[in-house]
Amino acid sequence: IPELISDDVEGLLVPPRDPPRLAAALQRRLGEQAAQRARAYGSKPMVQKLSALYTRLAGTPEPGSKAVVA
Repeated sequence: IPELISDDVEGLLVPPRDPPRLAAALQRRLGEQAAQRARAYGSKPMVQKLSALYTRLAGTPEPGSKAVVA
């Protein structure tokens, strides 16, 4: 593959079975803005967003919020 692809030009070349090097190459390529966007979709933010959605759909107040009685 190195004969056909120049690292960081046509693609990213990392050693096989080396997740830390792959992660570093992807972060270098994608930049910090993309990394921040990816963190927004991590498990904790997604659980919080889904919990808020389910709570809203069920019509029950979220923990810590004030219930509105009509």
